[in-house]
Amino acid sequence: MTQHSEDNSNPNGRIVLFFIATVPVIVMLLIVYFAFRANNAGRVLTCTSNVSSGGTVTLRVEPLDVSGVYHESHQFTYKSSPESDESEVIFDMALPNPTMVMNCADNIGSAGRVVWVWNDKGLAVTDDAGESWQEWEVCDDPRPRFACSQYEHLESVLFLENGSGQAAVYAPEGGYILNTSDGGDTWTMATP
Repeated sequence: MTQHSEDNSNPNGRIVLFFIATVPVIVMLLIVYFAFRANNAGRVLTCTSNVSSGGTVTLRVEPLDVSGVYHESHQFTYKSSPESDESEVIFDMALPNPTMVMNCADNIGSAGRVVWVWNDKGLAVTDDAGESWQEWEVCDDPRPRFACSQYEHLESVLFLENGSGQAAVYAPEGGYILNTSDGGDTWTMATP
């Protein structure tokens, strides 16, 4: 008597079973994702900070998700006094790859007539209480000799009443410090 061994494992059957089990899960996840995006579309977070020179700066953030941790764009506006009806956009930047949390406490600063606002890709500063603004963006001069990377970003910014200030920049090749003594009009690289 000859024995025949039959292999009942059918590879096509396993593939069909795999799709039957996973497709509904993927569809449900996509529905939840798009419903979440639709519910939070256009949601705007704002905060206003009074600055020491008497003006106010408003930060408007349009978050990518409900937590507000990541954002698609943001805008700083400045009013010379809280009672003023006129506001001026002083810094407006959309980030394709947002990386930082935006809030009034960390991204708006003032010392006397000096007011500054910043995000991870640039800053704007005035040392005449909002009469004029100087802007600097990551990848602007001065900078180290290595090429600018998309990962390069500002880590901190600080100014004093006399217009001197410092900005710390992260770069994959090595972080660096920038100094200014004229309210951000000109910058120099700090020597290591």
